Order: sequence, then C-alpha cells, then structure tokens
Amino acid sequence: MKEKQPSIFESLIVFGITLAIIALGLEFFLVNKNKDGKNYDIEMWKYSRQLKKISDNPKLGHEHIANKKALLQNTEIRINSLGMRGAEPDNIKPKFLILGSSITLGWGVEESKIYPEILQEKLADKYEVLNAGIGNYNSVREIEAFFAKYQDLKPKTILLSYFVNDAEIIPAPKRNWLLENSQLAVTLWSRLEQIKRKFGVQESFEEHYKNIYQDDYPGWLETQAAFNRLADYALKNDTRVIVTMIPDIHNLENYPFDFIHSKIKQVSAQNNFEYIDFLDSFKNINNQEELWAMPGDPHPNELGHAMMAEQILDYLTRSF
Repeated sequence: MKEKQPSIFESLIVFGITLAIIALGLEFFLVNKNKDGKNYDIEMWKYSRQLKKISDNPKLGHEHIANKKALLQNTEIRINSLGMRGAEPDNIKPKFLILGSSITLGWGVEESKIYPEILQEKLADKYEVLNAGIGNYNSVREIEAFFAKYQDLKPKTILLSYFVNDAEIIPAPKRNWLLENSQLAVTLWSRLEQIKRKFGVQESFEEHYKNIYQDDYPGWLETQAAFNRLADYALKNDTRVIVTMIPDIHNLENYPFDFIHSKIKQVSAQNNFEYIDFLDSFKNINNQEELWAMPGDPHPNELGHAMMAEQILDYLTRSF
C-alpha cells in the first residue's frame, strides 16, 4: 500500500515546530552563556528591562525606576528615589548636579570609582554631588529632565556632560515583544546592524557624525535650543553651568571628531557656559582600550573616570 505523503500544510507545521525547538535551544544556550556578564549588548538589554521604564513625559522617552538596583556587567547599579545612581540626597548642602548619559551614569564601573562619586568625595565640604546620568539620553533629554524633574533642587552648579553623539535624534520607544524578551532576538539584531554597517548599507560612524552636525540637521538645532533654554535658566537663577566634552574613545590616536568639539566649545561660549574638554586628558593614552570598561565596550573604565574627575577638580580649583 502506498504511504500517504504529508500535505504542504502538515510540512509547514513540522517545519515551524522544528524552528521553534531550535530557537528555544539557542535561547537557552545564550542565557547560560551570557551569565558571565561580559556580553555588552545583553547587559544593556538587561539594563533597559530591569532599571528603566517608559516615561510619562514623551520628551524623555524613558527614565529610571526609582529605588531599584541591578547587577549589570558584573557591577551593581543602584537607583535612588530621585531616579539617580547613588545614595539618597541629604537635602541640606547646595547641589552640584551632573546631567549626562551612560558615561556619567558610570556604566561598567563601581559606584565609588565613577567621576561623580570622586567629585562628591573631594567637594563634600561645599556641595552634594548628584548623578543624573541615564543611559541612551542626549543633551535635549538631559536638559528636559532637569526642567521636568530636578529644577526644584535649585543646584548652584550644573555640569552638563556632552558626548559626541548627543545631537542624534532619539526615536520614541516602540514596544517589540521579541527584543524585550529574547536574548536570541537581541543578538541577531545586533549582528545584523554590524553587517549593515560593515558592507555600507548603513553609513559609517564618521559619516553619521558629519551628517548630524550639519547646520540644518533637526537634532543639532534641537540641541542648540536646549542649550539656550538652560542658559536662560542659569542667568535668571545665578546658576553656574559647565559643559564637559566627552570624546569617543574608539580611536584616540587619529581622532576624527575634533570638529564636534569645536562646535560644542563655540555653542558653550555663546551661552556663557564654561567648558572642559576631556580629550585633553585622554589623547595622551597610547592604547585607547586601556580606558575601555571591558573588551567590546568603549565606555570609560575606572581609569577613565579618575582622569575625568582629576581634570574637573583641577579646573574647579583654578576657577573657584
């Protein structure tokens, strides 16, 4: 008797089940493999899942979840009631408020060794230093966060940490169940982005940065408007504003982004902001990977944070 052949529908079901089993197996493998906390993309994914939430303020996009902590990249990050990394504020001393993104947060670095905490130790007799750094922010969001959440602190000094990509427009968060819940999906998405950039489907980092600092680029115009907004506040409230320029530390030997530093220095001067450029410290490092939080993660490590703190303290000593 001739054996019945499976229908196309039945074959598709078997194929789908097979793919699902393979995907579940790969997911299980990745979850176990990444327990060592050394996969940058996965640790950033965990950060978004464990310490961030979508903000009620659409101009912020996301914000930290207050009073939570998580072990990320083998480093504890604790968030206080203000949504900032670190201890609870004492509400007594004048405030030295630091606005910034993941570098200011201190990604991959123990709390006691990040530059805001080093400044706190050294400036304890004058200020309470507050670290409002949050990953995946730009200057527009950082300044919006100040007005939406922190201006009641009435800081005497605001230190605005500027990174070279801060003129980028950050899209509003979109929910994607797979990317929110699957390490396999995150890994595949990350590899696809790398392939697209490698083969020219996406522009290179240098091309990208040149484009976002064109005079008519909306993100750059928004950045300048945010600087102007903060300058108006500072003038009315007798608040000192210092801009610190953080370089990209992928290539310090042949640094390609001096033009961005020049633009931020100029815009800072136009708004009567003081200016510190960390490239002055970092350019003396022979091997930029000495500054990386871990292989594959060019966030400054504890050495980089110590160098930033030293340059800030040296500047403050000369300018107080």
